Amino acid sequence: MSHPLAASQLQRCTQLLHWLQAGQSFTAVSAAGRLGVTVRTLRRDLDRLRDTWNVPVVWNATRRSFETTVPVAQIPAVPLSGRDFAALLVAQHALTALGDTASADLVRHAADRLADALPPSVAVPPHALADVMRFAPAGPRTDARSAWHLPLAEAVEAHRVVRLRYRSASKDETTLRDIEPYGLVLHAGRWYLVGFCHLRDGWRDFRLDRIETLETTAATFAPRPFDADAYLGESLGMHRGDRTYHVHVVFSARQARWLREEAYHPTQVATLRTDGRLDVRLSVRGLPDLVRWLLGYGVDVEVLAPAVLRRAVADAHRAAAALYARDPDPVRDN
Repeated sequence: MSHPLAASQLQRCTQLLHWLQAGQSFTAVSAAGRLGVTVRTLRRDLDRLRDTWNVPVVWNATRRSFETTVPVAQIPAVPLSGRDFAALLVAQHALTALGDTASADLVRHAADRLADALPPSVAVPPHALADVMRFAPAGPRTDARSAWHLPLAEAVEAHRVVRLRYRSASKDETTLRDIEPYGLVLHAGRWYLVGFCHLRDGWRDFRLDRIETLETTAATFAPRPFDADAYLGESLGMHRGDRTYHVHVVFSARQARWLREEAYHPTQVATLRTDGRLDVRLSVRGLPDLVRWLLGYGVDVEVLAPAVLRRAVADAHRAAAALYARDPDPVRDN
C-alpha cells in the first residue's frame, strides 16, 4: 500500500532538516514511517541533504540517530535556482485561478521576498509569467473556505484528529464528526478533505466549503493502510458508492472524433467501430457523476451496460422531455 498523498522529496528533505536542526532523534526506519516512504527512498533523501544541500549528516551509533556535525546555525539554507523561483510563480498564478487566494497570497509574499535575494544571473521578475501564462479554473467557482487549508494540512502532517461540523447536501443535514485527515484534493474547481470518518466508520471525502466549524483535537492516530490513487481513481468524480459497476457505452461518430483523444478514467478502454462510433468501457464505483456526465452528450451516447445505468439515463431523459413538452410557467416578479 502506498502512503496517502505522500510528500514530495523537497517536503521530506525540509522536514528532515527541521528534525536535525531541532536535535530530534530519528532513524531511517522511523523517519520513513513518519514520512510515508520506503527506507530506500528515505536514504536517498539523506543523500540529497548531504550532496545537494551540503548538510553534514552523519549516523551517531551511540544515540542511534542521525545528526549533524556542525551547529545548527551553520547549516546552509535550501538552495534555490531561477527555475525553482519560476515554479513558485507558476504555483501562485495557478492557486489564484483556482480561487485559493489565501495560499496564493502566501506564495506571492514568498516570491516577492526571494526576488531580491536571487543573484542577477538567475533573477526572475515576480510578474514575468503573468503576461505569457493564464490558468482557466476547472469547474465552478465556489467559496473554498481557504481558512481551512492550513489547519487541515498541519493536521494531516501531524496525524491529528480533526472535529468538524459538516453540512451534507445529499441529506440536507449538519453533523458533528471526528475525522482522521489523510489529504486535500482539488477536483473540478472544489477542494475536498479525504479522511477516515469515525461517525460513519469508513473513508469519506468532505467539501471544504461545506465545513462550518473546524477544530484540531489533541488526539492522534496511527495511519491506516490506504492507497490514495486507488481510492480517488475508483469513481468518475468525487461521489462513490458501495459497489463497482462495469460500464459499456457507445458514442456517435460525431462525438467520437473528439472523445477518442481524451482519457476520462484510468480504467477506460476505447474501441473505434468501422462505422465511426466509439465503444467505451470503464469500471467505476458509484453512478451519480457518471449519469451527469453521460446526460451532457444527449442523443450522442447510448448506455449498453449495466442495466441500472441505462434506466437512470433513460429516466432522466424522459423527465426532461416531459418538462419541455409543456409550456413554461409564467415568470412572476417577487
